[in-house]
Amino acid sequence: MEVRVEYEDLPAILSIPEAIAASSFFDLRPGLPGRDHLHLCRLEGDVDGEMPKEEREGERMELLMGSLEGRSDIQIVEGEVFMKGQEHFYLETNACRVEPGENDEMTVTSSTQNPSKTQKLVSEVTGLPRHKIVSKCKRMGGGFGGKETRSCFIAAYVAIAAQHLQKPIRLMMDRDTDMLSSGQRHSFMGSYKVAINRNTLRLEAADVRVYNNAGWSTDLSVPVCERAVFHIENACMISNLQVRGFVCKTNTPSNTAFRGFGGPQGMFIAETYIEHAAKALGVSREDVLSRNLYRQNDLTHYGMRIQTDTLHEVWGKAMTQFDFEKRKKEVEAFNASNRFVKRGLAVSLSKFGMSFTKTFMNQSGALVHLYQDGTLLVSHAGTEMGQGLHTKVAQVAASRFGLPLSAVYISETSTDKVANTQPTAASVGADLAGMATFIACGQILERLSDFVETEERKAKEKRENVDRQTIIARAATAAHFARVNLTGQGFYATPDVAFDWQRGRGRPFYYFAHGISCSEVQLDTLTGDHAVIRADIIQDVGSSLNPAIDVGQVEGAFTQGLGLFTLEETVFNDKGGMFTKGPGAYKIPSFGDIPHDFRVSLLGKPNTEVETVYSSKGVGEPPLFLASSVFFALKNAAYAARRDHTEAMTNGALKEAPAKDPTDTWHFRLDSPASSEKLRLACWDPLNHSLPEELRGRSLLASSPVLAEREKGKKGEGPERQGVEGSREAARERLEGICKKSVSKPNTVWHPLI
Repeated sequence: MEVRVEYEDLPAILSIPEAIAASSFFDLRPGLPGRDHLHLCRLEGDVDGEMPKEEREGERMELLMGSLEGRSDIQIVEGEVFMKGQEHFYLETNACRVEPGENDEMTVTSSTQNPSKTQKLVSEVTGLPRHKIVSKCKRMGGGFGGKETRSCFIAAYVAIAAQHLQKPIRLMMDRDTDMLSSGQRHSFMGSYKVAINRNTLRLEAADVRVYNNAGWSTDLSVPVCERAVFHIENACMISNLQVRGFVCKTNTPSNTAFRGFGGPQGMFIAETYIEHAAKALGVSREDVLSRNLYRQNDLTHYGMRIQTDTLHEVWGKAMTQFDFEKRKKEVEAFNASNRFVKRGLAVSLSKFGMSFTKTFMNQSGALVHLYQDGTLLVSHAGTEMGQGLHTKVAQVAASRFGLPLSAVYISETSTDKVANTQPTAASVGADLAGMATFIACGQILERLSDFVETEERKAKEKRENVDRQTIIARAATAAHFARVNLTGQGFYATPDVAFDWQRGRGRPFYYFAHGISCSEVQLDTLTGDHAVIRADIIQDVGSSLNPAIDVGQVEGAFTQGLGLFTLEETVFNDKGGMFTKGPGAYKIPSFGDIPHDFRVSLLGKPNTEVETVYSSKGVGEPPLFLASSVFFALKNAAYAARRDHTEAMTNGALKEAPAKDPTDTWHFRLDSPASSEKLRLACWDPLNHSLPEELRGRSLLASSPVLAEREKGKKGEGPERQGVEGSREAARERLEGICKKSVSKPNTVWHPLI
């Protein structure tokens, strides 16, 4: 038998711009048939709960922008920014062991964040019913979202072999194969048009488009895009905001979940257009942020009401605790006295929504057994991947019973203990599993209360000095002989969360976790290398269940964010193959990249927005975006280098210009990550940059011996150094004109390589 295959090579779509040009987008959801993008819009004057048609919203936004462009007190900025993806690089690569048993039983031990999905896929490929498949995970060597879905397919492969051979089969991927096949953080591109009031610095309107690179399949790309559009304003209240989100289909490996799940990408786009607007007005990004922070009772662009003033509280505390104004002056003084080494200082805020954006996923179960020796065995729906979830859940149980932590044990996560679980993700593992455990313990305590009172009274009458565990043990024994159930089965579903994409309104998040960071960096302008001199962080975790774990999570998230914003970069060839596979080609942050002075503090304010377990808040993902303060500090250092270069080339004419220094309004685009190459090219000097056309007039040549000699070599003669045209006064007049022009055209990017 002969099989003949005819085929032709089609053009490969490898990047977001190529996907946009080819209109290569995924349809997003069954509920929105034929819709190739997400859409959210809020315009001033909207009635809460009402959502006109998208076409009408778009027309209203276009009319609004047109009217704002005609106002003298409004500055309009437009631009684009790109953010690359990131490899998970967990310590333990994807691994799985499947052991067939009698009567078609199958035990799957997997390094997975999602035991129930693993069970489901194994059932589908083997044809076995789920009640014969036990999927378990004792612990993972890291996950970061990379084992939320991708690990489940590996278990399916292994299960087929185990079923066929009727032998235990084990698979563990090597690093290169894992990186090639498991997917990464989604790269994003954002385009924006933003209006800001020159007088009040209020952000009047923003029209934004975001695009993510899904790869060849959607996997979790749609919910990743959803979270990005939910976070497209970050911490700022913008009365008129429209955002559209597109999921691009490309011929690259399918991307997947990663810590932050689209939130950091959306917030990065927001901070970029805020920085652009600030630069156009010659003010700092921090000035614009402080004027636009959400206040209590403000509405987001998706109709959710802000319930607290925590952002303003965090901002005020940070400005004092970080000594921001003092350090800003010190950085300016340092830059004034150093030509090729520059420092930068920047602040970043985070308002991170806490919940799965798919409503049904906000649920969890727990099973708690009380033994007659006063010890507890807890099983819950969450998986342990190094984030300390088991410790926190054990603390909840111990606190509920008043027992020492040593009296509580969590063995593993298993579908025969707690069934139909959701993945451990979205930073709500402790919220969900902790509350389910709290409820399960409450059931046992309610049945045990009379026995505990009796044992406490007996001990008091006998004047026994006994501890709490002894009392619980005696009460449990008495309850057992009285045929009382000593097992609790808790179930918790997050209340009041739901979102309707047809209307574009709802409450996708139960609450928000807030954070703020301030980073000071030092940049070598000749190489692009940098060091983080100091990083300060304040993170809102509510009433912390375990401060040591939470501080560690903040430090780890910030460090991983450093890699995202400054170091880690995946490179593909023209066929979609990955060049940067393995630790030899892909670099993550190491000892030298950690801030030299790293200060982390917790806000210490109970969660008053909603009811959570012991008034705590989730912590895993929210701090990651705070590392963007390093990115913007590096950009500020590059601005200082560009300013020095321009002053040197104009022989100091900038310093004597009576108007605001025009370099204050010269915005340039810097994509993430801010690698050494990009930073080197961003720092202007005679080796990589000649002055833009606006500064190449003969008047400036006359004031700059360097430029004069360069032009003399080109033309065979030097410029006339005498007369009005060559005078310093003419140079200053020219600079004033450039300053005004740069305000009207703030998005001019002079360097062709940036």
